[in-house]
Amino acid sequence: MRNHMSVSSPPRFVKRSATHLVMLLTMISATLQSQSKDINGALTPATAQLKSARAAVDQVAFLVGQWKGSGWVAEGPGKRSEFQQTERVQKWANGTALIIQGEGSVPDSATGEMKVVFQAAAFLAYDTRTSTFSMLNAGGTGQTLLNTPEVSRNRLVWGYEAGGNQIRYVITLTADGRWHEIGEMTRDGGKRWDQFFFMELERTR
Repeated sequence: MRNHMSVSSPPRFVKRSATHLVMLLTMISATLQSQSKDINGALTPATAQLKSARAAVDQVAFLVGQWKGSGWVAEGPGKRSEFQQTERVQKWANGTALIIQGEGSVPDSATGEMKVVFQAAAFLAYDTRTSTFSMLNAGGTGQTLLNTPEVSRNRLVWGYEAGGNQIRYVITLTADGRWHEIGEMTRDGGKRWDQFFFMELERTR
């Protein structure tokens, strides 16, 4: 980009830059103050909110890490398709959110080598204003899904409606430290849930 300022511009530029610098320093100072304790040692509102959000996300902190395992998905009465799965989960946004990345593979029918057939990503975050979680899912189809999951200690449940049916996925931590997940569907408002998906993973990192 060319500089179109005339020789008379520097004083105005310097003045404007100084004003911006003062504004920036003021913002930084305000941010630091909002994330600290007051003179009596009590948590400020901003710090208390951050602490609360981190504690909420810590309920499912067991997901953080890299995982590998297998599972199956129903493709009709008595028919299942098996797959291999990897998951990568990391904390983000000062520990107030999780980023989840999953990838599923199956053997190529011609070569027998594993090929990726499914990729998904999700963003899970806690909002102290509403005391609720929000989860944005992207299943690699060009569409996204925003839902309100149920979170408790070592348990995450999320779902959606499809064609008048309710679908939910339940993720739990087993006693031996495995990622255990099932997918279920109900056609009668929750009176009966039929399982159509299963996955179990081991932590690799």
